[in-house]
Amino acid sequence: MLTHFGNNVGAIIWPYINQRTNILENAIPDDANLRIQGTFDGTSLFLSGNSDIAADLTTIGAARAADEQDLDLSVVGRSQSGWFGLVAQAQSEYLPSNTGGAVETFEKLYDDQAPIGNFSWAISGVPSIQVLTAGELDLSFSEGGDFNIDMVDFAAIPGLVNDGELVTGVQSPSHGGGNLFYQEELDYLFTPNEYFAANDLGRPAIENMVVRDSFLEENEALLQGILDAFDEGAEWFMTDAADEVPGDDEFMQAFGTEDEAVAEYIMKFHQGDDVHGQLDVDIPNVYQEHRMSEDHIAEVTKFVNEAAAVGEAPENWQDLVTLVAM
Repeated sequence: MLTHFGNNVGAIIWPYINQRTNILENAIPDDANLRIQGTFDGTSLFLSGNSDIAADLTTIGAARAADEQDLDLSVVGRSQSGWFGLVAQAQSEYLPSNTGGAVETFEKLYDDQAPIGNFSWAISGVPSIQVLTAGELDLSFSEGGDFNIDMVDFAAIPGLVNDGELVTGVQSPSHGGGNLFYQEELDYLFTPNEYFAANDLGRPAIENMVVRDSFLEENEALLQGILDAFDEGAEWFMTDAADEVPGDDEFMQAFGTEDEAVAEYIMKFHQGDDVHGQLDVDIPNVYQEHRMSEDHIAEVTKFVNEAAAVGEAPENWQDLVTLVAM
């Protein structure tokens, strides 16, 4: 079984290649018995052995899990770059434009013990935040750490931020915050892409495809087919989907909206348009090649080494996780 995040981009591309078309069926071996499930519990399903392929783990998350549970893991693909971060009210005093930069924003969040909403430590932009705060401020962005972090229902975060109950939270335009972004009520406080660009870290992924080494050895043809199919789905997403997603109830539900104008806004956002005036990084959010090149592996290696240097990844992570150019 392959698990992907229960909403957002994956909840559009995976159904498109698996249910709306025969792209995936035609790409994988005839005898493959592949099930695909959108879920918010993909990490736990994978780590408990109830899923074979996790399509939404970060490399840092995989390294930590391999260390804690004595696993041998392989990262065999990538899907999305570092656009999934923290959101805040559009006029928030904590925005980098008001504090002087990302580091100053996190310093102020710590000094004020401002309430922050989170839903997972293993996925999204959280590992990148942890590397930044540990490396730049010697502060721990973790459970029981230095910041005032509440674990809350994922879907509730945009409303809690907009209502002022949280100063910021882990969210995005396409995870349920699109309506408030479109109305210019919310904006980004931090995205990994900006941090990566400012620190010459390339463009590491925030969503990877991760498997156990034994699964890779026994199912390479299946994984190659999945990668081919996802590439075709990503090409559709970055082209024709802009005309097809708005107005499609199932696809709009994956973005957390019933408003076609909001769905159009979210598609522009994912295709690299700076629709909300905050990001300075011209990077499409969805990789057009799901396979990892040697250059991309070098970027990921540099970033995870940075994480290990500040205690946010195991020092021996390369003994635990293999980055595979399929």
